[in-house]
Amino acid sequence: MTSFSRRGTSATIAVMLTIVLAACGGASQTSVSAPAPTDSGSALPTPSASASSDALPRIALPVEPGSTVEGLVEVDGHDIYARCAGNGSRTVVYFTGWADDLTKRGVAIASGIETVLGPEFRVCSYERRNTGRSESVAGTQSPEDVIADIDGFLAALDEDGPFLLLGASFGGLVASAYAVAHPDLVAGVVLLDASTGVDYEIDEMNGFQGLCLEANRQLDALDSVISAVAVLSAR
Repeated sequence: MTSFSRRGTSATIAVMLTIVLAACGGASQTSVSAPAPTDSGSALPTPSASASSDALPRIALPVEPGSTVEGLVEVDGHDIYARCAGNGSRTVVYFTGWADDLTKRGVAIASGIETVLGPEFRVCSYERRNTGRSESVAGTQSPEDVIADIDGFLAALDEDGPFLLLGASFGGLVASAYAVAHPDLVAGVVLLDASTGVDYEIDEMNGFQGLCLEANRQLDALDSVISAVAVLSAR
């Protein structure tokens, strides 16, 4: 498993997750050309507690082991949109990137990961509160809130780890925070074109034409996915 200095790393991650605008790494979620996730492409309304939730499916609990489930699940009083698929013995939890567009369907992006990894893995993903099809929750999220949502949806779906964490872009910070919070539940961490605690500072030094420039982030996307698959397959 990737090693962490708990004091230094947890402090950095906490700051970056609290001051989320300082992290540019998820400004646009990198797409993978092969295989491409299926998506209707239609715009979704801004998530709300009353509008979109009523029209979305809810996951029937308890979940049958190895079954494919997708929909809303209640976590500490609010709804999180989640998906788990595959019946492999190793479970990958995929963390999508920054959602500048609040209608972004993070779970849809994970379908490509499922296809690439194949039947040896079970892949779980979710859409963070206030994004995609998850419910909006008033107030600023703390790192503890982020971890609690992950704990909540995984527990509701009877996923008990240990998990392989795959963090893409801003999701790398989330994956790292989860690993620091729950080292006993983490078998490994793969950071896919991920944000770090100093992304903003580095890009500011370069006139915001480096890490945050979409063209630059797209260049190494496919190579990063191939490398991630190789690492996960070797576990």
